[in-house]
Amino acid sequence: SLNRGLPPPMVSVNFCVQDITEMNGAMRIVPGTQTIGGIKGAYDPRALESFRLCPVNAGAAIIRDVRVLHSGTPNLTPKPRYLPSVEYISMDL
Repeated sequence: SLNRGLPPPMVSVNFCVQDITEMNGAMRIVPGTQTIGGIKGAYDPRALESFRLCPVNAGAAIIRDVRVLHSGTPNLTPKPRYLPSVEYISMDL
C-alpha cells in the first residue's frame, strides 16, 4: 500500500533535458512529507512553508518518492520547459 514506510512503493525519475532554473519552473518539494501517511495522509498546511526549490542542471535526474508533496513553479521564460519522467512501481503494491 502507499501508506507504508520504506522502501517507497513507487518512485519517479525525472530526466532534466535542459537546465531547470528558478526562472523556467523548478520543482519545489516539502521534505519529509512522504512519511505522513501516503496519499491518504493529512498534513499540516504550515509544512508548505518549508518547501525547497530544486533547480537542476541539464543531464541530471531527479529521483523521488512520489508521496513527497511537490509542485512545479511558474515558467517565467518564453520557452517551454520539458521534464520527461518514468515511474517505477513495486510489485508489492
